Amino acid sequence: MPLADGLPAEAKPLYDELARLFRGHSGGIDSLMYNWGTICSLLASGAAGVVATVEPLIASVLAALAAFFIAATRVLSFDGRWRWHLQRRARYASIIYRLNRGQLSSELEQRDLIRHLYAELEEERMRDGLLPGSGGSVETPARPATSIAAEA
Repeated sequence: MPLADGLPAEAKPLYDELARLFRGHSGGIDSLMYNWGTICSLLASGAAGVVATVEPLIASVLAALAAFFIAATRVLSFDGRWRWHLQRRARYASIIYRLNRGQLSSELEQRDLIRHLYAELEEERMRDGLLPGSGGSVETPARPATSIAAEA
């Protein structure tokens, strides 16, 4: 999705940053790990059921492998990470679409739009650190400066 013509020069760096962020949130590895983890656990679980009557030891090993794949995909939160990347990508695409739609506005409105989109980008960048399963901190609201001063 290229940058539309007719936008002021301030739009180019904003677009470049949004396009870079959009490309960086493909989620391909997380999608692959989640889907293959599910497939492997299903195959191991099914094979364990089939082999159980003939070779109980191998069935036990296969059941343990199925449990391992299930646990690994849940602990590493590949499904949540995959959805998170899709959401981030959609948010950046939304900002790009609104930036491009600005070409239909007056020059003053375009500059206001760009200023607003920069502020929105800043808010979105703060959310980028909240990757599920990354061990990052939970976002908490900031305490007002007055309450900190009152405690002192």
